[in-house]
Amino acid sequence: MKTDAKVVYRSPCKINLGLEVLSKREDGYHNINTIFYRLDSPSDILKVSSSDGFHLSVNDTSIPTNSSNLITRVIERCSQLKDIPLPGIEITLEKNVPIGAGLGGGSADAAMAIEIFADLVSPLTSKEKFEIARSIGADVPFFLMNSYTAVASGIGDILTPIDFRSSLPIVVVKPKDIVISTFEAYKRLALQTRIATDLALAIRLPIEQWQYTIFNDFESIAFEMQPSLHQIKHDLYASGASFALMSGSGSAFFGIYSSQEKARKAFEQFGKDSALHSFINE
Repeated sequence: MKTDAKVVYRSPCKINLGLEVLSKREDGYHNINTIFYRLDSPSDILKVSSSDGFHLSVNDTSIPTNSSNLITRVIERCSQLKDIPLPGIEITLEKNVPIGAGLGGGSADAAMAIEIFADLVSPLTSKEKFEIARSIGADVPFFLMNSYTAVASGIGDILTPIDFRSSLPIVVVKPKDIVISTFEAYKRLALQTRIATDLALAIRLPIEQWQYTIFNDFESIAFEMQPSLHQIKHDLYASGASFALMSGSGSAFFGIYSSQEKARKAFEQFGKDSALHSFINE
């Protein structure tokens, strides 16, 4: 590590502005069409300090710290690429983005671990960063991009940045005790090959029209698996959201509001429910 001082990194999350599963591939994966949209809140915090070897600690004891953790896997891959021993750093992860939410928190942490290695251990070219990111997970490359918004195709790894960032506030809601298995959600899809919606065009429409043009193919599956999730989407619209949708394969939902006042009231309303996590991105 190039400094003895503790270095702090903030890792964002994402929502999906639409998510379509277009076809199943010969390799077993699926071709999708979605827009990744970065949120600065909620965010994880990664604190890095010098150590006698590589160590990862997490404030949530249910999260493993071995090679099944994407942060550990990234540091191992980076070290192998540069042909050096594991670095003498300790990463302390403060986990704030809910797991199993469809918000990409783990992928964002992995991308941040790549940046940590490049900043504090050994430089990485942009090509090396993205190659490592793709080897870790399909969502990881997005979090290395400077753009807040990107159309994602292929398995989510073909990214086209677009110039779009909404000024409208967003409230994210996730039930604390419900985690949707992405593997199980894909298994339950009644898949028919179809043409992708032009989501980059759809998000240019007035937001009140989004609910007629932008959908998440996993919502109906999630409602079958966990019927109580339907109420969250209903409550987001009832609280004044101009648009509400599930992110990823769930179980988090987001509502986009026409004013800060409406969003703040909704955030406070959902925050009173002890069974929910709620966040506001203003």
